[in-house]
Amino acid sequence: MNDIYKQMVTRLHQELAQGGLPNDKAAQISVQTVQVISDQFGGQNVYLPRRSPWFSFKRRDEAIRKEFNGRNMPDVCRRFNVSSRTVYRACNRK
Repeated sequence: MNDIYKQMVTRLHQELAQGGLPNDKAAQISVQTVQVISDQFGGQNVYLPRRSPWFSFKRRDEAIRKEFNGRNMPDVCRRFNVSSRTVYRACNRK
């Protein structure tokens, strides 16, 4: 297996295991996922920026959804430095 593939499988496995997936299932999904990516993009030069705003907003929206209970709007707005409209949008996006 190519070094980049090993790195991708290892890193993905770590993330899945940290997320609570059993070790054997995490290993299986890691290999399958890297294989799908290889099949889709293999042979191409693909640039992946280090940080994408999409990931940041997605994580922020997930955190807002977890924290917002319908009665704590001012606290959530202050904590995430967003408007109430942004809180409602985050709750509606999935």
